[in-house]
Amino acid sequence: MTDHKSNEHDSGEHGRGYLKIEAAGGVVSYGTATMQRLLIMFRRGVWDLPKGKIDPGETLKAAAIREVVEETGITPPRIRESIGKTLHHYELEGKQIQKITYWYWMEAMSMDVGNPQLEEGITELKWVSLEEAKQKVGYDNLRLVLHAYGQKKWGDEFITP
Repeated sequence: MTDHKSNEHDSGEHGRGYLKIEAAGGVVSYGTATMQRLLIMFRRGVWDLPKGKIDPGETLKAAAIREVVEETGITPPRIRESIGKTLHHYELEGKQIQKITYWYWMEAMSMDVGNPQLEEGITELKWVSLEEAKQKVGYDNLRLVLHAYGQKKWGDEFITP
């Protein structure tokens, strides 16, 4: 992927508007292949992966690193590979939202974490195995991301079952 700018807008779809949001995030790992741990976070009652909206003019990779650092307090990780992207729809304050999230495999420099970003509802950070992460995360699309990561399926395509 090359530089990419955020594209938030209202669009008509058979008379129903939706807001398109683009986000970026990471599967953050630390350790060797035999003893690798992934960083998950507890946000608003659900285990989640770090991710967030892309700022105007920001590249996908820069947004992914910024969001991981802001939400977890870790030293900026190194991006290794693109895992792909996910798409999901939800409603927020009466608006239909279409969210595309671009995912990266990132390597942490250590297992040290800072403070979780409380203003984003993040209350706990935890290093876990891949299998534990798959069991704990609260959203199906995150399990797809973790499965693709575990299978070393790198690319820029949509991640599907």
